[in-house]
Amino acid sequence: MLIQVQLTEGYGQECGYPLVPRMHPIRLDESRVLKRKFDDSGERQAMELIAKTTTIPVPKVFEARYVDREEGKNFYIVMEYIPGKPLNVAWNDLSESQRKATCLEIDGYLAQLRKLTGDRIMAADGGALDVGLYQRRYLGPYDTEQEFHHALGKGEPHDLGNNHTIHFAHADLAPRNIIVDDTGHINAIVDWERAGWYPEYWDLVRMYTDPPLKREMNGYTKLWKTLFTRTYEDECNAMVDLVQRTIPPYPDGVRSERRPSVLASYSSHAEELRKTLEAKFG
Repeated sequence: MLIQVQLTEGYGQECGYPLVPRMHPIRLDESRVLKRKFDDSGERQAMELIAKTTTIPVPKVFEARYVDREEGKNFYIVMEYIPGKPLNVAWNDLSESQRKATCLEIDGYLAQLRKLTGDRIMAADGGALDVGLYQRRYLGPYDTEQEFHHALGKGEPHDLGNNHTIHFAHADLAPRNIIVDDTGHINAIVDWERAGWYPEYWDLVRMYTDPPLKREMNGYTKLWKTLFTRTYEDECNAMVDLVQRTIPPYPDGVRSERRPSVLASYSSHAEELRKTLEAKFG
């Protein structure tokens, strides 16, 4: 069965920060957008978990499924349209106090994510995680942090440590994925396709290794590092060292790499974990 959508007159434009043409959500009407992806990465499960267990604002998912087209099989999600601007677009129009308030709001949401602990490094649906910096690179799932780090670093030595708590992470908390209003208040955090259970440092390290352009957000990284409750400075430095030794500047993966299928046992395990967390925090 195909996703049944009707494009309202006057809509059909891409929305979101322009990175890859034709891969951004399409505005369907006043309240909905359609997102196309190569693979189902557990984004629906991630957003539904976050909506039920935290106060982090996320788009409501109306429908999600694979669709066969002439050009191939893709995964489509129809979700709620969120008004506002990406933080990197709004940043230069915010006052210093508004910028601080936004950073503190992000820090509060990170604290909520740290409560969603897990026992395996995996995506929200129990499958592989996309850990690539510039391209797709799927790893996992793993029962231990040591296994994850060994694969992540391609067997190279590292100083990341293997004694972190495993908790839920957005895994791509770039300003382009933080939608704010004119005052910097966060309307929603979007693009949860990389989300899952990672070592506790993961969101902060990703923010550190994937900073916004200085012309858009000069001073952003310095500001959040002074305001956040936890910054994982040692892990950030260790990851930069590991990336420089193991990953070419571009690409670090394969754009067309398809995600491995999720084993039924892993999918069931993730579902049980989601239910446990929803019962505890919902």
